[in-house]
Amino acid sequence: MSVEHPQISSNFLLSILCVVLMFWIGFKLKKRNRLNKNAQE
Repeated sequence: MSVEHPQISSNFLLSILCVVLMFWIGFKLKKRNRLNKNAQE
């Protein structure tokens, strides 16, 4: 992250945040689906 290109570094941070959020949401959804399946059986 160089000082000459602040826009690139901010976009880089935003993309990392989006990826982390997607993984976190997917993990929570998988956990919830597993709980629902256990409750139905």
